[in-house]
Amino acid sequence: IFFEEAPPLLKRRIYVEREIEKAAELVIQRLKTAGYLTAKLVTVNRRFNPAKDRVSIRLYLFEGDQTLVRSVRLRGSSAIAAARGLELLRVKEGLPLNLFSFGEGLEALKAAYRAKGYLEVVIAHEGSDRIVRYSDSNRTAEVDVEVVEGVQSRVSKITIEGLSATREFVVLRELPFHEGDVLAEPLIAEAQTRLRRLGVFSNVTLRVLEQPKEPSRKIVQVFVQEGTPGLVAGGIGYRNDLGARLFAQTAYTNIGGRNQTLSFNLVSNRRFVERRVPVEYQAQVGYVWPWFVAEGVTLRPTMSFERAQYAKFDVASLSLAGTIDKRLLRNPNLYAAFTYSLERTEQNAPDPLDDQTLTIGALSPSIRLDMRDNPLAPTRGFFGTLTYEWADPSFFSQAAPFPIGYTRFQMRTDYFVPISAGITGFFSFRTGIERNTQVSDDPRVAIPLVKQFTVGGAGSLRGFKEQELNLQDIAIRGTAAYVNYRAQLDLPIAGAMRFGPFVDAANLTVDRFSLTEEMRIGAGAGVHYQTPVGPVNFDLGFKIKPRPGESPYHFYFSIGII
Repeated sequence: IFFEEAPPLLKRRIYVEREIEKAAELVIQRLKTAGYLTAKLVTVNRRFNPAKDRVSIRLYLFEGDQTLVRSVRLRGSSAIAAARGLELLRVKEGLPLNLFSFGEGLEALKAAYRAKGYLEVVIAHEGSDRIVRYSDSNRTAEVDVEVVEGVQSRVSKITIEGLSATREFVVLRELPFHEGDVLAEPLIAEAQTRLRRLGVFSNVTLRVLEQPKEPSRKIVQVFVQEGTPGLVAGGIGYRNDLGARLFAQTAYTNIGGRNQTLSFNLVSNRRFVERRVPVEYQAQVGYVWPWFVAEGVTLRPTMSFERAQYAKFDVASLSLAGTIDKRLLRNPNLYAAFTYSLERTEQNAPDPLDDQTLTIGALSPSIRLDMRDNPLAPTRGFFGTLTYEWADPSFFSQAAPFPIGYTRFQMRTDYFVPISAGITGFFSFRTGIERNTQVSDDPRVAIPLVKQFTVGGAGSLRGFKEQELNLQDIAIRGTAAYVNYRAQLDLPIAGAMRFGPFVDAANLTVDRFSLTEEMRIGAGAGVHYQTPVGPVNFDLGFKIKPRPGESPYHFYFSIGII
């Protein structure tokens, strides 16, 4: 027990004087949770060997008698079944009395009542010796809990104060209760969370006021303070393959006082090597319309301009898209989205068959499941996405001079597994398959280059250049597919610095699908550090069995906005 509860250095049998007593006191706490209520630490003796490189520790403890629960009684409970109430109390007849667990049980019982709207619930004589009575020289205890439920609270009126630009209905629609509803404590916390998440208010406070003549009727007062609705942000960075990078964003988050957002985003970069495009960029104008047609439904229309350099060709495109998304479940977090996009893309490629301007219209339903403990820096949990894209002349893809139509299915699953203190394992499986749906003798009828799968780089297969695995020399008139496996350990070094050994594997195939064939493998390690100017990342990956003419390794370096 001593080494189970000890700080990390003591667990490794490294002597730290100030931590000995701390670990010993934790042993006493464990004894008390096992019913040894009078256990205490008497003294700690240390004896060093002559060389002073070893020390023996002797703990003198007073264990005392173990206290067992003779009986448990719950009185006054009507809104919660007696069996459920006894379960919440966390004490059982015949088992050792754990006062820590019992205290938590009392709070859990009261929380269960407040979750049913009994906001004034109390435990009679809580904190006195009348709840737990000892006998037989403290070897047995009788637990007697009396609940005073009070009345179930309902919302009689909702008042809102502090609004200036924002419409009142924006606040009301976020409240998970209405006038006449039962006022449960979790709903009050949820209301505050929802209002803060809007990004409109700098401060949110909810108060519950009683009506003396009607104890069960409550007035809910909502106090808000509106924040600055405008946003201006920017940053710079560097990536060794993309060169210098710039990020800029501006947005107004409360148009018309309706919590609707208009935003402009720009990401650009200028390569220092292998540059074919003077400046690459993606500019996007977007609008966010929450509560579109129904609760929880958000409309996101966007217009994007892009100029980019791919492995073997360049593109300039204009696209219009509209996405409707909705959160289906809160626990776990499950989201669904449906997107329609229409884009005009100019491909600049060496092959005349690919050097063309295309119009592509597509429908894309998707679903996302997020069970991670933290979306920004996860240490445990699961994250998965499924996306299906269907382009066809029926959706305004071009039909002349040649038709464009294809389907693309992609799946991604990420697992974050805590291994030990501070060490996290990351495991990922990703796959996709795309199929040309148009039949024609015209050699231009194939999946457009800009829609073909590629693999390679820091985001998929380390040890390889960005998009090093590609099919851009092949007209995909049938199907193409890929699989990508990733595994990495995240090890703490010092402070915000982390070390991560990794292994990646992937393939890219034509007209067939395989989970194991033609796999390319990369392995290596990276160092990652969070600085005031943004993250610094350095990864060095080596190809396992490089092919003739290939570089045996590739390194990835980035700093700031990437």
